[in-house]
Amino acid sequence: MTKPEDPTGLIDAFFAADAAAFALARCDSAILRAFPSTAATGTGDYGPAPVEPVSIALTKGSADVTLKPGVDAARKAEHRATVTAIEVRTRTLPWGFARAAATLVVRLQPAPEGVAGGEVVVAESLAASEEEAQAELAPMRAALSALTGIGEDAPASRPPEDAAAPRSASTRYSMHLEGDRIVLRDHDSSGPRERVGRYRMLALILVVLGIVGVAVFAERLNAGAPVAALIGVGVVPLVVFIGAFAMNEIARYAARYAGKSAPLAWFADDGIVVAPWVSREGAVDTKPEGRLGAAVACGEVHGVEVRSREGALAVTIDGLHGPIEVAVTNDQSIAELLRVTVETAIAKVSSPKKRVTALMRAATAREQAARS
Repeated sequence: MTKPEDPTGLIDAFFAADAAAFALARCDSAILRAFPSTAATGTGDYGPAPVEPVSIALTKGSADVTLKPGVDAARKAEHRATVTAIEVRTRTLPWGFARAAATLVVRLQPAPEGVAGGEVVVAESLAASEEEAQAELAPMRAALSALTGIGEDAPASRPPEDAAAPRSASTRYSMHLEGDRIVLRDHDSSGPRERVGRYRMLALILVVLGIVGVAVFAERLNAGAPVAALIGVGVVPLVVFIGAFAMNEIARYAARYAGKSAPLAWFADDGIVVAPWVSREGAVDTKPEGRLGAAVACGEVHGVEVRSREGALAVTIDGLHGPIEVAVTNDQSIAELLRVTVETAIAKVSSPKKRVTALMRAATAREQAARS
């Protein structure tokens, strides 16, 4: 059974600080998505180990908040804490062009369980400079200060009562910075563990086929078949048994996956990797390649669409590589939300000077040849 994808009133300020600030300014209470603060770098070829999002219940005029860890917050223990500080932190990203990240950090006391140092990140932004990234979070910081009474920022102006409220976020999907990459995650997926049964079934089928192949080989051997024929028949079960062993090893590795979510894609440095490789802890592989192949340059993308697929809706990146599915859902509103989310991520990580790839040059040559 899947978890509900669309909660009521969850505000997500990650790369959408303006809309989130607008939502906070027009309500007296709110539920805000946050992530425990983590290290900015990972180990080896992998990014930082992912952390589960938390939800923070805020009430206007009070610095006291209620924090629920995990996505399925209804089954988790609640923690009460007090907001003691709200601050923006910035850093420059090591990309091939100028890009800086800003994070809006809320400090809580006492520190809730699982939140190191009592610090949670409630908003993030990317811009060409640290000053611009910090400015993007200014409305959100002001709205939080006005709601909790913490901080020296001027209260955010309250929008008209008849103004349309921003759309709620999804509990199932989230997008935030993990190290130097924006990662889109599915929190309703256990990643490779979901496919353990399939891998083991394939291994069992291959073992059965291998046994059948051995029986055929023995029959041909007893019948005095030529050596060439025996070699041909004997190679088949050998290859099948090797395949069974490989499937079993894949299943064994997948069963040891300890991550609580699955990354659908990462976006960074003018590139996109859909279905990235992961560590056993769920951290994304930072190499520019994934299970679907090499990274896609942002300049090779024509757009992001929602397409029907066998009764479901697929959020698809359309470009020179053909359609690449990022996520599949049955909910039209969630599909549209994911489409906007992916578009936002691509815009944030795209180089201001388009990098021309061999695929782009080939496409341009075809267009010129077609016009001539």
